[in-house]
Amino acid sequence: MNTRRLLEDLAINLQRIVPADVTVSADDRYVIVDIGGRFDYLNVVDVIECNIEIGHNEDQAIQIAVERKIDDLQDILTEHTTWPWPPGQGLAPSEFASVNVELVSDALHIWFGDRRNPVFPVITISLE
Repeated sequence: MNTRRLLEDLAINLQRIVPADVTVSADDRYVIVDIGGRFDYLNVVDVIECNIEIGHNEDQAIQIAVERKIDDLQDILTEHTTWPWPPGQGLAPSEFASVNVELVSDALHIWFGDRRNPVFPVITISLE
């Protein structure tokens, strides 16, 4: 598994959907969220490694880690915007669009809300 590529692909795809005043980047271990010079570090690699140590296979470890860190991103951006992020279609103003991560055929699929009608287009990241 090339974790650097995974983090870079996550950062590139997340940058497309975060608010305009937020910057998302990656280094060797983290997806970095910059909100006006305040940095949050999503420790994706640490969580993958921890999941493998407790017995998950690599695919499960990646899926679990990415879902947890996207959920953390949702919390960070909700605090920043002061409203549930991302805003979901047909949801109450205080209701969150659920985070969903699925691994199918060496590709990680990430979306918010209902799969048939996601809040943003489904993010697909190849793990090959």
